[in-house]
Parts: sequence; C-alpha cells; structure tokens
Amino acid sequence: MCVCLYLVYPTRLTQLQMHMIYLGVMTGRIPIVPPIIPVAHITYNAGLLRFGSVFNLTTLRSALRRPVLEWSDVKTFDINGTFTEEMDHNKPTDPNIEYFGCWSVVSRQSDGPGLVQGIENTLKIDMSFTRVPEFTYFLNDRNNPFTTFSALSALIVPKYGWFNDGPQKDKWPPTMRPSRLGKTLHPDEQLACFDFMYYVTSGVQEMEFEKRWSHTWHTVGKHLRFTEPLVDLAREYIRRVMKVEEVPQMITVHIRRGDFKFPCEEGETPPCYIPLAKYRDAVLKMQAQLLKDHNINASRVLVASDETAPAFWQQITEYGWDYFNHTAERTVERHGEWYPLLIDKITLSMGAGFVGTIASTFSFLNAWRVEDWNGGLSYMATPW
Repeated sequence: MCVCLYLVYPTRLTQLQMHMIYLGVMTGRIPIVPPIIPVAHITYNAGLLRFGSVFNLTTLRSALRRPVLEWSDVKTFDINGTFTEEMDHNKPTDPNIEYFGCWSVVSRQSDGPGLVQGIENTLKIDMSFTRVPEFTYFLNDRNNPFTTFSALSALIVPKYGWFNDGPQKDKWPPTMRPSRLGKTLHPDEQLACFDFMYYVTSGVQEMEFEKRWSHTWHTVGKHLRFTEPLVDLAREYIRRVMKVEEVPQMITVHIRRGDFKFPCEEGETPPCYIPLAKYRDAVLKMQAQLLKDHNINASRVLVASDETAPAFWQQITEYGWDYFNHTAERTVERHGEWYPLLIDKITLSMGAGFVGTIASTFSFLNAWRVEDWNGGLSYMATPW
C-alpha cells in the first residue's frame, strides 16, 4: 500500500510545507510536496516554483531518515505550464485527470474548502472535500480554523485511521460539495490530502509556529537548508553590494512594512510602522553583544524590506547599511520574478545576528535559521 501525504493550496512558502512534512513524520506517510504557486507579492507571470529548487531535499531526507518527494517524482506534468488554465469540464474522462477524496480543515463556519484550483489545474487532479470531524479542532469556536496535528494524524494513520475503527467505522460524513468535475469521493486512504494546513497546532496554543519551541521547526524546519546554487547566488549579491572578496560577519535585518501597520502615537500621521530608530538601536546593541560575548566584529549590516519609498532607503543608506537594489541589479530580468524574494530570504539567514519585525513569519523563520544554523543572535523589533 502506497502511503503518501499531499498538501494543496501552498500559498505560504515554507510554513505549509513544514506542516505537511511534519504530519507525514507523525503518521509514517511519505510527504509529496506540490509546486509553489505565486500569490500576494508574486504575480502569476512568475510561474510555478519547485520546492526542491529552493530547499535541499537530500539534506532533509538524510536528517529525517525518510523519503520526501515532490509531485514531479510521481506524476508527469509541465512545471512551466500555466496553472490558470482550467481543466476541460466537458472532458471528465480525460485519462490525465486523477480523482481524489480529500479532507478540508477550514473553519466550521466555512461552507466550502480552501481554494485549490491552481494545483488541480497544474497536476490534472480533481478533488472532493470532506470536512474533518469536530474532534480535530483546537477550540470550541466555529470561527477558529485551528486543528491539531494529533487529531489529524488519527484520521490518516495508514490502514488504522479513525474511520476504520469503532462505531464510526466506514460511516463517512458527506462531502462538503462535489468536485469541479462532479465527483463526491470519500477521503482517500492510500493518498491522504488536505486543502490548507496553515492553521495547525500541537495543541498548546494558536500560531505556535511563531514560537521558538515550535515542533514543526525543530523536527522539519531547521533541516530545510537552501540549495547550493541559490546560496552561491546570494553570496555573489552580497559581495557585489558590499564590494568585498569574502562574505563578512554581518547583521541582517528584515523590516516588514506593507500591511504591518501599527496604531499611531498622538501626533503621528498614518500609516504608522515600527520606527527605523528601533531597528538601528537593536543593531547597535547586537553588535556590542557579538563583540563582547563572541569576539565577532559584525560591522556590516544588510537590510531587506518590502518598502518602496525612496526616503526609507535613503535613511538606510545614511545609517551606513547595505541593501539589494533589485531594480538596478535587474534581478527579475536576469533570473525571474521569484528571485528578489529568494535572494533576500537566503541572505537574511546568513547573518551572525538578525533583527526582524515582530509577528512576521518571514522574520521568525530567518531568526531561527541564524540561531540554529550560525549559532547567532536574533531580536524582534516592536513598536512598543
């Protein structure tokens, strides 16, 4: 019996994949990681991104001592194809289309599963969804979307899942709605699949993946090293912007702006963000601590941010800090639309110290990489 775990709707690079791989570890299933579809800061023109083109799966497999696959390992599809091209509903007998029954982990107030059309179009699969049972949810609140890893694992343990035992044996709940091609299939027991595994917890608290003790980080995340070609490219960018032969000991800084607005103080004009002075003060303290405790002179500082205002970057320059001007570097034209994000992400993980933005998952993950991979320090800037 093939035991595979498949995750759809992979909109948040890294976190969803960490969750699905962790659930695979818990249940003894083999994770099959789907390609990443661009959303939010990346346009559809960027195309699909293979998970294995970003993260070194050989290293991950070795650390976990178990297989981790990608969908390209089990099914032929065009990674350069368009995921917006709908399957032909008039040809439901297309031999390339496969049909699966899957679990939906959306909140109990939602009347339909998470959006998965992009993955369905890409992989030529058609999915029916059944809502997970009540016991899988973390809180008794219909608006709360969190489920627990332990309860989800009880559903999909190979051959001995919850619906194969006791009075509920084979009494499957109805599907939430037919699939796009009109199928109403019960959740598949050979290949378990879910729609959106972002809101999953060990059962301690919500959003625990933002905590340093996160089970998914310590089991999976810290082993998700970047591929060598991407690391080499990031080093090339650092050497060029800093005008150095070797990448120096440095502090990396992630300043999240965009939707990260905070309540304004009296007299301030919206939008209000964490003042740059907060990041500067954190960098100065970290430089002093690295020198005192570790004899590391991290005089160079490299910043990544989603801010576009010239005045912001002028201030960064006045601090004596470096940053990648991806427009001037022609990063998108030379490498592709994914690469400004990837280069920034990888570079942020390379510091002896890291200063991030409170509540930003992007910052938290890079902080832990600096701590666990480099033995470095981290700090989260707050507006308070």
